[in-house]
Amino acid sequence: MQSERVPALAATGLFYRYGSYEALSGVDLTLEAGAIDVLLGTNGAGKSTLLRCLAGWYRPERGSVTLGKRPLQAAAARVGRPVLVPDTPCFYAELNAWEHLQFTSQLYGRRAWQGEAARLLAAFGLAGHEQAYASSFSRGMQYKLALAIALLAQPAVLLLDEPFGPLDSESAATPA
Repeated sequence: MQSERVPALAATGLFYRYGSYEALSGVDLTLEAGAIDVLLGTNGAGKSTLLRCLAGWYRPERGSVTLGKRPLQAAAARVGRPVLVPDTPCFYAELNAWEHLQFTSQLYGRRAWQGEAARLLAAFGLAGHEQAYASSFSRGMQYKLALAIALLAQPAVLLLDEPFGPLDSESAATPA
């Protein structure tokens, strides 16, 4: 007897509105564990809105999002939730790059995070910039820092909004 495959993340019948504008209208989506999926559409098609619903940032007007077999809202507050890297990441002005990684590690209860953080910074070409503030980084460097922060959280599902937009061609081709 073969066991039923449970998707890593699934959306069923999602509806989301901005005032009278319907950004999502009955969206169904299934993301399988270990898969890389691409969401394509024109500007204003609702891609970012969908990603924000999948990450739990927005609550859909109707429909549901499940992580594994559980409703997304039932997942632990932080651990195991999808992590979204938005197209324009936000950073705390008072924290440098290393402190952002430390903050994330504390938020997610990670111990002995320093080695992984250093590896991620090196993989993204940010080694040597640990003490710099994100506001001094180029847009591409900011996105790479956001990727390092997201990966340090060890998300069950990593959602990327416009992942190649701010990255130079060399960075876009380099796996972390």
